[in-house]
Amino acid sequence: MANPHINNSINQVSSLFQNIKPISALEFDVGLPLQRGLLYIRVKFDGQFPSTAPKIQVASNVVHPLINDRKIVLCPEFQNWSPNITLLSVIQNIHKSFTLNPPVPETPAFPKFQELLQNWNKSIEDDQDIIEFVDTIEDVQLLIRQRDELLENNIALVNQNLKRKEEYESLLNEHQGEIQEIEGMTGKLAELMKQVDILNRQFSQEKVMEKLREMENGFNKQAADVLKSFMKKDISIEEFVQQYQEPTQRAKFIAIVKEGSKAQNKYLTV
Repeated sequence: MANPHINNSINQVSSLFQNIKPISALEFDVGLPLQRGLLYIRVKFDGQFPSTAPKIQVASNVVHPLINDRKIVLCPEFQNWSPNITLLSVIQNIHKSFTLNPPVPETPAFPKFQELLQNWNKSIEDDQDIIEFVDTIEDVQLLIRQRDELLENNIALVNQNLKRKEEYESLLNEHQGEIQEIEGMTGKLAELMKQVDILNRQFSQEKVMEKLREMENGFNKQAADVLKSFMKKDISIEEFVQQYQEPTQRAKFIAIVKEGSKAQNKYLTV
């Protein structure tokens, strides 16, 4: 049986706040007009209203001094509730408080992909932070209107990034043999060592090492730029493999040559 007190209270609220959505006989969503748009609060009655106070929650993931961690609005009127207190006055006070101090969206939490990819090339890890790319998407915060929509968007983003992380691991496993084969090409390394030996005779050891470091940093930067493009979906997986493999291999060769050059210089010095 309908509660006439509930109907009268809702009619009073609708006279000032037109955006009201009935959820059930005892639950209603009321849209409060704020600067960023409508913020919906859910009013929940029990069978004893108006003898007992209603419960009011926000329907979006927002932060405000009046909102606790369970999204319940802590109305001062509820501490000393009386049947003489009207629902309209309660909602008007909430709206006034939210207008003077607007609620702000919660910051979504995303996985720490930097930790998941800790075995990647160290220079690339130092060059960028993948989570920074995700956190800079301001549209996510702008779209935070209602709880269900926010959760749906967050889950989709997490699943998408987890899928891409699996693709990275698959690529590493797929090309692990090729990487080991390249590292074992002693012939090419020997040629590079000969070139370094010529440079050692023409220039000082410091100049040679400076040039090698410059070359290595350049290849690492090139590989990092390719990875960034892949993260932003500017290139396909096939293009990523083709473009990322060559600078990474060259950087590894340079690192090995540097170590060989250091060892050779140490031997000559002794």
